[in-house]
Amino acid sequence: MDRSADDCSEKCIPGGSGGLDERGAQAGKDFALSSGCQHAFGRGHGDRHDGFPLLAADGPDGSGALRLSGYVLIVTLHQIGKSIGFVSITMENLEKSRGGRPRAFDPEVALDAAMHLFWEHGYEATSLAMLREAMGLTPPQIYNAFTDKETLFRRALARYHEREIGFALDALSAAVPVKEAIRLLLMGAAETYTRPGKPGGCLFISGALATSPQAQAVADELKTYRKATEAAIAARLGTGQEAGELPANLSVERLAKYLTGVMHGMSIQARDGASAEDLRAMAEIALAAWAAEVRKAADSNGETDAGPVLHD
Repeated sequence: MDRSADDCSEKCIPGGSGGLDERGAQAGKDFALSSGCQHAFGRGHGDRHDGFPLLAADGPDGSGALRLSGYVLIVTLHQIGKSIGFVSITMENLEKSRGGRPRAFDPEVALDAAMHLFWEHGYEATSLAMLREAMGLTPPQIYNAFTDKETLFRRALARYHEREIGFALDALSAAVPVKEAIRLLLMGAAETYTRPGKPGGCLFISGALATSPQAQAVADELKTYRKATEAAIAARLGTGQEAGELPANLSVERLAKYLTGVMHGMSIQARDGASAEDLRAMAEIALAAWAAEVRKAADSNGETDAGPVLHD
C-alpha cells in the first residue's frame, strides 16, 4: 500500500512518564512514546527534541540501571490510511551522527560556566539546553564528565565554595577582636554579593529559594553549606567569648543564627538589585543591634564592661 511522506512523523524523545502521549497538532501525527525512561538531566516529558541524549532509563526496580550515553530515542509513527499504523523505534548515536571526533574541552572552564548558570537561575530553572549553551558541550560530553545534573550541581557548589566565599574565611580567621571580625564578614558580604559581572547574592542562599520536593537532595546539600557557615560564625564568637570579648551569658549560637539571617537577607536584597552601599547600611544596623544585645547581656550579668566588642 502506497503512502506519502506526510503519513510518517518522526519524534526524538529523551524520556517521559509513561504511555503513548500525544504532544500536539501536526495533523494528529506528532506523537511521543514515553515508556518511563528517565533523562539524567531531568525528565523530558512534554519537551521538544533539541538534541538531548537518552542518558538513563529506569530498570525494573526503578534504579536507573540502563545507561546509554550519547544516544537519542527516535520514535516514528507510520500511518497507513485513517485507522491503521505502526510505530518504529530506533536509537541514534549523537556523536556519530554529527560526524568526526568529539571536540576537546577544558572541564574546569565548563564547570565555571555551569556554576555561574546555577548561581543566576537556580538548580531547577537551569535546563540541559542552557547548560549545553553555556558550557559549550554536547550532552554526551556533559554526561561523561559530570554523570548527571545533580552531580554537576554538587560540583558547582564545591567550586563556588572554593572560589567565591574567601571573604568569609578571611574575616573569621583574621587576628582581630571578634566584633571587627564580624564587621569584616558583613562588609565583605556587601561587596561580594554585588560584584559587577556576577550574579547577585550567594548561591548557597538563593539556590534554595525555589526547590521542589523532587529536588530535596539538592535542598539538603545547600542547607549543609549554610549550616557550615553558621557553625563557623558560632565558633568565632565562641573564641571571642573565651577571650573575654563577649559576656559569658551571651548565647553565641543564637547570635550566630541572627548574623546568618542578616547575611541571608543581604543576599536576597542583592538579588533584587540592592547596591553595595545599601547592603553596607544593613550591616551597620546589624552591628548596632549586636552592640545593644551584648550590652544587655553584660548588664544582666553584672558586668560593667564587656570588653573591646563594645567599642569601635
